[in-house]
Amino acid sequence: LQRLAGAAREYDRIPDALTRERPDMSAFTRIAASVAYIHDHLTEPLSVRLLAEQAHISEGHYARMFAKYVATTPADYIARCRIHLFESKRSLGDTVLDTAFACGFTSASGFYKTYNRIVGHPPTK
Repeated sequence: LQRLAGAAREYDRIPDALTRERPDMSAFTRIAASVAYIHDHLTEPLSVRLLAEQAHISEGHYARMFAKYVATTPADYIARCRIHLFESKRSLGDTVLDTAFACGFTSASGFYKTYNRIVGHPPTK
């Protein structure tokens, strides 16, 4: 994933108008750019629809290509990245929920379910 994100950083240097004019741009390049976009906007609302629009491909094709190159679904990847961000910020002194909301989670129940599913136990302060 580090190489994928690195490739995406190079893609970010290509102007948006140019990418729309390049239908030959590989699916890998589009997904790499999408991974970089996810990391750059992790604390914001993200959806397959938005990510597919950013990649200039259909939602179905985006989901298939993302799973092919990243080996997980976009939603699971975003959730895991947000949990990783949460773990890195949780020692800053804020409450568990304040930290979760700062990491892009939009509800307490969603955060607790996601955390428990990914980490295997509920978060504790």
